[in-house]
Amino acid sequence: MNRPEHRPDGDPCARCTLAASLPRTRANNRHAAAYRAKAEHSPIGDPCAECGRPRSEHYTRKSSSNRHAPTYRRKARRITDDLVVAVDGEGQGRAPHVYTYLAAADEHGNQLGAIHDPKGLGTKACLDFLLDLGARRVFGFAFQYDLTMILRELPPSTLWKLTHERSRIAYTKAGKPYFRPLYWSGFMLNYLNRKLTIRRAVLKDGRMRGSGNGVQVWDIFRFFACKFTQALMDWQIADRAKLERMAAMKDQRGNFDKLSPSEIHAYCQEECIYLARLIRGLFDAHVAIGLTLKNFFGAGSTANALLSVLGVKPSMAPPPIEAEHAIGSAFFGGRFETARVGPILGPVWSADISSAYPYQTSHLPCLVHGRWERVSGRGTLARIRRARHLKRFSKANRSRYGVRRSLPTWMSVFPRMPRSSFRI
Repeated sequence: MNRPEHRPDGDPCARCTLAASLPRTRANNRHAAAYRAKAEHSPIGDPCAECGRPRSEHYTRKSSSNRHAPTYRRKARRITDDLVVAVDGEGQGRAPHVYTYLAAADEHGNQLGAIHDPKGLGTKACLDFLLDLGARRVFGFAFQYDLTMILRELPPSTLWKLTHERSRIAYTKAGKPYFRPLYWSGFMLNYLNRKLTIRRAVLKDGRMRGSGNGVQVWDIFRFFACKFTQALMDWQIADRAKLERMAAMKDQRGNFDKLSPSEIHAYCQEECIYLARLIRGLFDAHVAIGLTLKNFFGAGSTANALLSVLGVKPSMAPPPIEAEHAIGSAFFGGRFETARVGPILGPVWSADISSAYPYQTSHLPCLVHGRWERVSGRGTLARIRRARHLKRFSKANRSRYGVRRSLPTWMSVFPRMPRSSFRI
């Protein structure tokens, strides 16, 4: 006997008058002809004002067929921030030069994935690979070559805007600046100071928006400012034999097209592992002195973490608009000049001042308890120097002059001027 394919309505079934155990239901809750005979729309009242049929004889595909529909989208794995993930890639050839291999590994020596194409990896394949790693952040060392090869398919105008963040600056309603991301072929990209942020993009409400979890690609070269093998040696991450092997492979980069792919892949994967361990050593060195890195732009990130621990932010205040131009013009950077050209016989020494800017920062006045005043005249510099001298003198003789420790710094510098100012 053929069993009807519909849900039993009572026992016996009111539809077919058979016992409730006889009607069968398909696994995905979609019935045969008896079930499809229902009105395919949401009922309006009972009976329905649209078709006059009872509410029980209606169904919608949204509530019935899609409720248990299987999804074929693979769930992306997520890697916690406690695990350090490093990425590196290799290319070969000269004319043309192609980017053929991109790999990722963690500090424990686990290979997290790799993609290879002897004809050259495309931009979409590389971006998908970085997103599918499942890590919120990954790290590279001197990764600018890799980014150049990864993003080479972007249009010149998009690539120019991506690498010139000032062309993408915008402001929130509160006046806070931010940098607008760019959208290309289903990806949302944002590049700022050697950090590339990647997300997938979808069209929503007529606008492209980021979707899903993204990944930040950091270049940590500025923390070390030396060759990768030298950094491994300085931080005692790898032994000399492995360093010599890495150095020998680096010297053959121009001849990678003559080496076997297995040799290149093994070398790249080994570099990823030791890079992840180098980054772990960097993190541990900060934690050992009570610092936690929140970003990874270089030594400035370390200084930012230190200032947060020292509680400097409460003593900072935005300058007046009239002073912004003067502040922007007051930066001075070190300059190295060529003293001699050609071969030099004997050792060459380079001398530099350690922590010059942090030292001068310790003598800056409090921006919260002072006020700005525009001054001019030939004696201005002398008065400012005198004020600095008085400040240091008063600190050394507080007990002698009876200055209360609870008073702000500017009161101890100028005890006769209750509204004294530091000058620009």
